[in-house]
Amino acid sequence: MTSLNFIQTCENIHSYTEPKYAELFRLIGRQPDGVHSLVHLRADILKFLPEIESPAYVERMSESLRDLLATWFTTGLLQVERVTWQSPCEIVQRVSEYEAVHRIRNWADLKRRLGPYRRCFAYTHHMMPNDPLVILHVGLVDNISNSIQTILNRVKSVSDVT
Repeated sequence: MTSLNFIQTCENIHSYTEPKYAELFRLIGRQPDGVHSLVHLRADILKFLPEIESPAYVERMSESLRDLLATWFTTGLLQVERVTWQSPCEIVQRVSEYEAVHRIRNWADLKRRLGPYRRCFAYTHHMMPNDPLVILHVGLVDNISNSIQTILNRVKSVSDVT
């Protein structure tokens, strides 16, 4: 068997053993807003998985989708940008909406978190530029704090919230 025949055989085996939905996921991902749709599809699958009586097939589909998204969202394919109060409104709003651990109470709280002595960074994918995958908040402080609340509540000046 030549190396060309071997490669063709491997490709044939792959095409016969790969589930049809894997190719469908790749095709959807190439469409406008397709990656965004696939991210939400995976979230829906994970949400409803406990309710499915025979979940093995759906679990395999979810794993296939997870693996595909992981290849698209590798570190080298993500862009990182600093988010400030002057950033596009859509991004600033997402920062507020996506904060799940230390809720942002109001616009003044959000402005303080994007203000002096703080940094906010959004990791985005070129297929989802206005929908950050990761949001990272950094507080620039003189020493290590025992509590995040001391950092969140810290106001350097009145201009931070006005």
